[in-house]
Amino acid sequence: MSASTKSLQLKSIYKPVQSIESIYSGGKVAITNDGRLIITTFGDEILVSDLTQGLKRVATLPGDSEVFTCLALTPDNRFLVTTSRSLQMTIWDMDTYRLIRTLKVHDAPVLVMDIDSTSSLVATGSADSTVKVWDIEGGFCTHNFKGHQGLVSSVKFHPDTESADWVLVSGGEDGNIRCWNMHTRACVATLSDHTSVIRGLAFSPNCKMLLSSSRDRSINVWRMDTHKLIKTIPTFENPETIGFIKPGTNLALPNGKGNVTQKSPVFYTGGERGIIQLWELNTSEKLFSQAPRATSTEVSHQIVDILYQPQANRMVAMTTDQNITTYSLGSDEPEEVLSLVSQIAGYNEEIIDLAYLGPEETHLVVASNSESLRVYNLDTQTCGLLDHHTETVLCLDTDSSGTLAAAGSRDKTLSIWHFNPSPARVDRQARCVAVGTGHTESVGAVAFSRADPPQFLISGGQDRTIKRWNLGNLAAGESPVALESEYTVKAHEKDINTIAVAPNDQVFATGSQDRTATLWSTATGGALGHFKGHKRGIWKVQFSPVDQILATGSGDHTIKLWSLSNFSCLKTFEGHTSGVVNLRFLTAGLQLASVGSDALLKLWTIKSDECVMTADHHEDKVWALAVSRDESHLVTGGGDSTIRVWEDFTQQEIDRLNQEQADTLVQEQTLTNLVRSKQYRQAIALALQLDKPRQLFQIFKDIMAQREDSPDAASSPTHSPMGDPAVDHVLATLSLAQLDRLLLYIRDWNTNAKQCEVAHAALQVILDHYQPEHLLKIKHINTTHNAIIPFAERHYQRLDNLVTQSYMIDYTLHAMNLLAPFDEPAESSPPLDN
Repeated sequence: MSASTKSLQLKSIYKPVQSIESIYSGGKVAITNDGRLIITTFGDEILVSDLTQGLKRVATLPGDSEVFTCLALTPDNRFLVTTSRSLQMTIWDMDTYRLIRTLKVHDAPVLVMDIDSTSSLVATGSADSTVKVWDIEGGFCTHNFKGHQGLVSSVKFHPDTESADWVLVSGGEDGNIRCWNMHTRACVATLSDHTSVIRGLAFSPNCKMLLSSSRDRSINVWRMDTHKLIKTIPTFENPETIGFIKPGTNLALPNGKGNVTQKSPVFYTGGERGIIQLWELNTSEKLFSQAPRATSTEVSHQIVDILYQPQANRMVAMTTDQNITTYSLGSDEPEEVLSLVSQIAGYNEEIIDLAYLGPEETHLVVASNSESLRVYNLDTQTCGLLDHHTETVLCLDTDSSGTLAAAGSRDKTLSIWHFNPSPARVDRQARCVAVGTGHTESVGAVAFSRADPPQFLISGGQDRTIKRWNLGNLAAGESPVALESEYTVKAHEKDINTIAVAPNDQVFATGSQDRTATLWSTATGGALGHFKGHKRGIWKVQFSPVDQILATGSGDHTIKLWSLSNFSCLKTFEGHTSGVVNLRFLTAGLQLASVGSDALLKLWTIKSDECVMTADHHEDKVWALAVSRDESHLVTGGGDSTIRVWEDFTQQEIDRLNQEQADTLVQEQTLTNLVRSKQYRQAIALALQLDKPRQLFQIFKDIMAQREDSPDAASSPTHSPMGDPAVDHVLATLSLAQLDRLLLYIRDWNTNAKQCEVAHAALQVILDHYQPEHLLKIKHINTTHNAIIPFAERHYQRLDNLVTQSYMIDYTLHAMNLLAPFDEPAESSPPLDN
């Protein structure tokens, strides 16, 4: 089929083939040693995803309806230990993802956890001020340490498990660090210098020093043999996590300071500023500090934990906005210490808008109730963050080539981004090339001209005005240019929700909460006409790609088609049960796809006014809808934080139906041939397979008719209810599914007096050959049984009445002296007198 013919083929079905879902709601993360699996907490579930297969879900470990508070993976990757607010600790087998045991561990939720290097013990620190140590395989408590005042905020095993002085250290919100001897079960030292909660503990590579980080904005260095404070390093931020870089690592630092050795250890910190910093322990010098993200408050991007992977020379940072970012230590480029490897958006919040991006449409740009744009690679599901806006991004549009993306925000500005998918690093694929300022309220709608390259951009928002921006001066420099507004027009009486530019760039349309849509001249900004008829606000306007028609979707649950020549309403589509918030033309303007607040995706054929498909795969309102250029895929996103990619299966469905029809014709002919040749056994099995109750009834009827024609059938010792023992054997060897179907046929036949004899004969065979326990396994046995009984009783009553009436005939004939056999003379009667 040619491409042009395929594009005009009416579509009938799209099926979801890919989902981008939230996998991380905060807290700890674990990654297996081979770097293949990532384990995250998502509410009351633990999710195991494959990093090498686009975050494919490998396993979902169910919780106990309470949020998980902590997790840890044993160093040998055999067990996963989790805790939740239900005060339970759960141990999972990572080979089978099977629950091994559940224990109640503390009187308050577990906040921190650490597993020793032998993978045999796990330490838990709780809000009940205690620290406990548990045997993982045995499932029993080995140590119970008390002494903290307030909750326990950090725990760490000393790496040297063979030492006689093997200790477990714990820090609390009282600012104290306690050292517990694992052999004597005694507190051997209390390290008191911090003035706020302890957030991180780390032992130096030679195991002789301990680092502690606290929310008093400092790091303390302690000697483990004397338990004395060596020095305090100010951090000027609250460090939430701390750890040492493996000796032998070569960092790309200037002046040769990047060689990490036992004698010059380097440690890392991450905290409220959302950046990773590297420090030299001996000199307390800050060797490296990441540049902060370009936007917003530090709190929204605060680093809550860093997972260091020495075997891969990588660091994985988790932030409060539920992003998981992987960095490589060292780089091929000079003086680049941390190079971005990948980003995972752990939680998308509400998907507000999205669009295909890239010349080959390999990426999606997404606005998700955040000030940062998200660019997803559809193959790997890795995500790049584009930072510029300071408040939530509300709307998106891409140009016809897929290389430019425009975004409008609550911060009253719009931005334009140039995208190039060629660089492997996601942080180098997109850059902001232009910024537009001038709106006095949130920018809620943007639309590029459809020319390539685009010549202008139209924007509108809550200030009820539309602006045209000239794109002729988009620069290739590093700094974004300031766009110039060519005109500003007061357009509507309420917020502008949507803008669309016509394919010829001559006109554009706007839709507003004032329930009207307006057609405008792109050259002058003058109004050409108004579309009135909706009863609620208009959420989406879209031009037909071939006709002078405008489609509008509204909060009144309807879609309307309007003529651009006289502004009259041509058609109204009803079917959504809530507001229609997005729509797109398909199949050269012959069809429409729409999504709404009812969480439905609908496909409409315009000529027949028919909804040919309704899909319900979202759990909340669907805001976003995008269509690929060849219309082979749709993408939807909504309030359930899920992005779904749909593929056109119309041709596959046509091929399947045609094949099924051809197979059915062949099988029906085979069935006819079997009946004609009286091969009833094969015919019965095929009739059940093809779901042909009428043909099966005729087969049974013919067989029973042959029995009635045989004078010895009733007296035969092998009497068959169906008239043929071979047929009885077929009915006695049916599967549960076949029995279920046959009983449904019997139920229907039993409702007709002319068919009940066949129904009862088949039912007798079933009851004679199957035990009740077997019949109870049939799916619809209860409803079928309840439907057969009343009609069976009715037929019995009718036959009983016929038998009773037959006695009246006997009596009448006897009274008429007509019952004597013909070969016996009738009793003589006295002669009549002449």
